[in-house]
Amino acid sequence: MPHVSHERSGAHSALHHRIAAHARVYDLIQRVVGGSVVFRHVELWLRLAPGAYVLDVGGGTGGLKRLVGAGVRHVCLDLERAKLVGYASKFEDARPVQADAAALPVRPGAVQAVTLALVAHHLTDGDLHTTLREIARVLAPDGVLILYDAVWAPARLAGRLLWKYDRGSHPRTVEQLAAALGHDFDVVERPEFAVFHRYVAFRCRPRRPRSTGVER
Repeated sequence: MPHVSHERSGAHSALHHRIAAHARVYDLIQRVVGGSVVFRHVELWLRLAPGAYVLDVGGGTGGLKRLVGAGVRHVCLDLERAKLVGYASKFEDARPVQADAAALPVRPGAVQAVTLALVAHHLTDGDLHTTLREIARVLAPDGVLILYDAVWAPARLAGRLLWKYDRGSHPRTVEQLAAALGHDFDVVERPEFAVFHRYVAFRCRPRRPRSTGVER
């Protein structure tokens, strides 16, 4: 493997980050890697009752909004203002929120669904744990978490090439993602599929505290 200095690598990563953060470039990248195909695998999970809130954590330019049912209120939360500006420019009823997924500015139990779409591989183990704990806090007791992401599958040549250039530096296997979810959620469904990457989608319910069996 050729040697690349940390300084040069860091500068390249920063430039890549700035380019990919631009709303139009971000949307183009999502189309190139097959984002619309991935969306179709979770579309039915987003058909909620009118008036329900969907919190799209790390939602970028809000591509998932087109999948929610009529009357469902979509809130796009992201750290990068440029993406949220792009989101607001596409939808008259946009609800952009600039915030950190590790400290969601939402009251407990306030939303019926949370999406964490193509975000987990950008998070360290510690940040992923904190984010999932925050999602569990803001979900209604009967709410749903929809998490999907590309997974580490080195047998797929196309996937290995994409991971080489992906801004996310924490790819995980299906089993590792399932284990991370298991602290706070019960997995209801877990389909796996491939576009260029190998993907997994999880539909989860908040894990309820176990009964002690003692009645009062």
